[in-house]
Amino acid sequence: MIRIRELLYSKHVEVKKENAEWLILNVLHELRIMTAKQIVRMMNQEFPYSLASLYRRLATLKKLDM
Repeated sequence: MIRIRELLYSKHVEVKKENAEWLILNVLHELRIMTAKQIVRMMNQEFPYSLASLYRRLATLKKLDM
């Protein structure tokens, strides 16, 4: 399975939990179509993240039209 670090290698950014919105947006941009469970599985390879937290972040991003 591809890790987030490998996927976003060209971005030259340190992968940290504080950048969750940035990671979500970039993963969606790079891979186009993903389910929430797929995003969580990919994020959990780098740091622990729950499905509920992902849904909250996605709701926030949707409110901001991102």
